[in-house]
Amino acid sequence: MLTINRSRAGFTLIELLVVIAIIAILASILFPVFSRARESARKAACISNLKQLGTAVLLYCGDYDGMLPSSILYLAPGARPTVTSGNWNSNNFELFAKVRGTLPPPPTAEAQSWPMLLFSHMKNWDIVWCPSDPNKNGDPSSTVSYFWKAAVDYAWWGDGMTTARREGDFSFPSEQMLLYEHSGWHWGDAGRGLSDGVTLNMVFIDGHAATKRLREACGAKPPMASPPTGEPAWYNCNMESGSPVYNKGANYDPNLWMDNLP
Repeated sequence: MLTINRSRAGFTLIELLVVIAIIAILASILFPVFSRARESARKAACISNLKQLGTAVLLYCGDYDGMLPSSILYLAPGARPTVTSGNWNSNNFELFAKVRGTLPPPPTAEAQSWPMLLFSHMKNWDIVWCPSDPNKNGDPSSTVSYFWKAAVDYAWWGDGMTTARREGDFSFPSEQMLLYEHSGWHWGDAGRGLSDGVTLNMVFIDGHAATKRLREACGAKPPMASPPTGEPAWYNCNMESGSPVYNKGANYDPNLWMDNLP
C-alpha cells in the first residue's frame, strides 16, 4: 500500500514579522482614535455635570429669594441659610470654593462648601468631579473639579463695593462665570494651570454651560471685584449700572477675555 506523506509548510519568519508589523501599525493608528473617543465621552459627561450644577444653583436661588450661595453663609440641614458676620476671608473662600466637604451634610455641620450648600438640589454628588480628574476621591477634604468664582463670592460680601447677592444683581448673568473646571484635562492642558490658551468647561450664573478658551487669563483684565487669585479673569463681576466695579461699556469686547468654542 502506497502511503503519501503531505507536509504542511508553516509561516516563515519573514511572514510572521510582516504580520506583527501590520498589527503594530494598525494599533498605533486605532489606539489614539479610541483614546480621543473616550475623552470626548468624558468631555460630554463633564458638560452634563456642569449643566446639572447650574440647574442646582438656580433651584437654590429659587428657594432662597434669588440669593446665590456664598462663603458668608452657614446652612444647618433643614434650615435657611444664615449670614455670618465678618469680612471676606480668602481662607474661608478657599474652603468654600474648592473643597468637597461632608456629603450629605451632617446635622452638626459647621464648615460649608458650595457642594454642601447645593447638596439638596443635586441629584448626584458625583457631579462635583470631572470624569477626567485623576484626583477624584471620597475624602471630604478633597478638592473638587469645579471651582467657584472668587469675583462672584467677593461681590456677595460687597467690601467697599455694591453688593451682588442675587442672580438679578448681575447685569449679564449669561456672561458671568460661576463655576469653572480648574484644569484642561480634556485637551491635554492639565499641566498648564489657568494660563492663556487653556480650554475649560464652565457654567455661568444663568445656568448654561459652555466650553471656553482662556485669553489674558491672569494678565491684563478689567477692574476686579476680588483679589487676584489666579483664576480666569473673564467678566469679573458685571453688576448693575452704578456699581464701581467693571460693567460692559461701549468698547466692550467679549472676545478679549475668552474664545467661544463650538
